[in-house]
This record gives sequence, C-alpha cells and structure tokens, in this order.
Amino acid sequence: MDSKKLYYSHREVSEALQESQSTVRYWVETFAVQVRRSSTGRLKYSQDNLRELQLIRHLLRESNLTIDGAKATLRHNPQEAEQRAEAIAQLKAVRDELVELRQLIEQIERYTSASEVRDRLRQEGLL
Repeated sequence: MDSKKLYYSHREVSEALQESQSTVRYWVETFAVQVRRSSTGRLKYSQDNLRELQLIRHLLRESNLTIDGAKATLRHNPQEAEQRAEAIAQLKAVRDELVELRQLIEQIERYTSASEVRDRLRQEGLL
C-alpha cells in the first residue's frame, strides 16, 4: 500500500488484508477500531488503523486465536503481540526471497553445467 496516503478506503484495506469487506467491518466493530468517516459517511482508515487491523488479522488467522483470545492479547500484551507479528512478517519476507533465489539457481542449473558457472564466476572475478 502507498504509505504516503493519509487515509485508505474500506475496499483498499480489505484488499491489503486479503479479507472480505464484511470481515473487516466485523473486526472494526468487534475490536472497537476507531475509524473515521468522511463527510459522505464512508469509512476512512488511517495508517494506524491499518496496522491495528493487520495485527488483529495476524492474531486470528496466523496465531489461530479466538476473538476473545485476540481481545485478551491486545488488552494485556499489545506490544508483544505487535512485535511478534512484525517478526513473523519479516521472516516470511526473508523466506520469500530465499525461495526466489532458489528458483533462480535452479533455473541457472538447468541451462548450464556447474563447471560453466564456476568458469563464468572466475572470469567475472567473483570466485
């Protein structure tokens, strides 16, 4: 998402969370997320709202907590829950990069032999 925007629409938030709009609306009501409304009555989500909803999603979908369990976690250990969610997101990003690198290596290996790769790396001064 564009971090320069001040507010996001309900649709943009639901797409960013990969959840239905009704699910996001339910979470907003259930967890009392303080979302603003525009002059026309549309929901406007701030960066903080989005982070809060991402944490709620993490607790419910990835940590498999119930609604009550997620509420209790947010009430008693909000910083710890946020730190865990951020760490997991970073680890997933690293994993995605490693998978991509492995795919590139496999692609290179399919088209060249190992000795050709070694020779090429030596020519480039990388080995």
